[in-house]
Amino acid sequence: MTGARAGQGPPIVLVLGVTGSRKTTVGKAVAELIGLPFVEGDAFHPAADVAKMSAGHALDVADREPWLRALGDRTRHSAEAGEGLLDATAGLPAALTRVRAAVARFGDPTAS
Repeated sequence: MTGARAGQGPPIVLVLGVTGSRKTTVGKAVAELIGLPFVEGDAFHPAADVAKMSAGHALDVADREPWLRALGDRTRHSAEAGEGLLDATAGLPAALTRVRAAVARFGDPTAS
């Protein structure tokens, strides 16, 4: 979880967990309790990812890249707007989590 320091606006909160860990249920309840908008990370998967997962195939790093960028963009938008956010997302390998955090903080370095 990252929180705002004095004068920086509402916090950006990430609730991470494996499938079935009730992160959406917990995340919605906490978001309501502390007055933050709730975002379900799975809602940001592109259609190709959803189709692949529905067919029983795991996503690889390349598949996750557009999803991570979309989540990072949403997080950055909330931070820049001073809105705060609570996002429930599947636990990710540490490297992917760092990429998402960097996109959220600095923007997508590959975007023109």
